[in-house]
Amino acid sequence: MNKVFFSISLFLFILIFLFVYYQSFSFKNEVSNYLIHDKGFSSNEVKKITTHISKAPVISASVIFSDEPSARYFYKKERGQFIQYSCAPVKGINLEYKYKHCENP
Repeated sequence: MNKVFFSISLFLFILIFLFVYYQSFSFKNEVSNYLIHDKGFSSNEVKKITTHISKAPVISASVIFSDEPSARYFYKKERGQFIQYSCAPVKGINLEYKYKHCENP
């Protein structure tokens, strides 16, 4: 009985892990395609995309552009549309900073 319970628990844990990994990987690719095809950035202009899983939004992405490595831009998908919902410095706080790629200044 314990071996069966352990096997099922392990299988479910691995299944959940793979599902979360796939969702994160898929969202990263969707954000990359959105930035390159819809917003007109080149792949060289996008330095780094990192996905995050949290409460709300469940999956989001932070993007760092090559020409602005000290700033992060946060994207989420809502009703099938990508939305840039925030901009922030990579480290610290700077309320006077002017973001180059901010869609909602």
